[in-house]
Amino acid sequence: MGQEELKKFIARNGEKYKERRIVVYGTGLNAQKLIQAFPELNIIGVMDRDRNDGYFFGKKILNEVEIVSLNIDVIVIAAQISAMIQIYKRICKFCIAQNIQLLDKYGNDLREIFAKVAKQNANLFYRTKEQILAEIDTHDAISFDIFDTLVMRKTLFPEDVFAIVGEKAKRQGVAITNFPQIRIQTEQGLLQKCPEKHSFSIYEIYEEIARNINLTQAERTFICNLEIETEKELLLPREEMVSVFEYAVKKGKVVCLISDMYLPARILEDILSKLGIKGYKEILVSCDVRNTKYKTLYQIYKEKYPVSSYLHIGDNEEADGLCAAVFDMDFFLIKKAADILKLSTYMEIDDMLGSLNERSMVGLIVAK
Repeated sequence: MGQEELKKFIARNGEKYKERRIVVYGTGLNAQKLIQAFPELNIIGVMDRDRNDGYFFGKKILNEVEIVSLNIDVIVIAAQISAMIQIYKRICKFCIAQNIQLLDKYGNDLREIFAKVAKQNANLFYRTKEQILAEIDTHDAISFDIFDTLVMRKTLFPEDVFAIVGEKAKRQGVAITNFPQIRIQTEQGLLQKCPEKHSFSIYEIYEEIARNINLTQAERTFICNLEIETEKELLLPREEMVSVFEYAVKKGKVVCLISDMYLPARILEDILSKLGIKGYKEILVSCDVRNTKYKTLYQIYKEKYPVSSYLHIGDNEEADGLCAAVFDMDFFLIKKAADILKLSTYMEIDDMLGSLNERSMVGLIVAK
């Protein structure tokens, strides 16, 4: 927890929670800084999944039975957003049963935020284009997610891109056994090293692949460029969402694109330009900024474009809903086309697809 976050937390909670009995969830650096920064707060103890006795920076580590007996009013989850989401899901029923308020490290009421996301998900099929345009009218800055929001692939699954790349490379003399699996496993390995999602680039992915399977520099460059070119070939605009984007631009709103992605902004700009998507102020992409929606990418965006109100539009309930809400942004969730397929009369078609060609045919149908 940095100094700016602490200032924000103090501004929100300094007086409000002085008389309340508080437990800090976590035994990491965030929890340590929170305890040390607020000697005036009545922090009774600490809670942690992996520890249920002893002390942490002078605070007793408590279990659920002790928390109930001590009449705790508030639990503050001192963790990054991705971990906070998992912790919330683990302890929210217990907190509801005991009437304990749950806050994140920014001072947000987590039950309110999760309820907003749940409400939007429940009403996705009853919301109209007119509603999203009305939301745009009432906000100063509008941000859009990119993949599955403004653009989508012609494939059924994102991983099918790697299978297509592998086949193309083989036809051009660079045959890599099990290339799709290698590509997926390498990205997953980097995610484990950096669990806050995509803060690495496609070039770093291929550097890792080259090290792991001994590709030459020429082979690495060739197949990396081949994936980029294949992405360009397979992407197409979601026309109705692009019209929403164009509406925001024409209305004179501050329009930016925000993406957790391994393709740098310069590549995305080229792709979007060829698809006719223009007029935004900036693309903030995680691999360039070295930050993600699950960390403080939205905060960086807000600091660059200070206005009175923000609306973020995207398809992912965590990255585009919860993470935006943590930073005091309104959000509007839509469903990506593949999820709509699962809710349609074609929902069982996934089980019938045995080849890349069949999946690609269904991908084209979904895109349509």
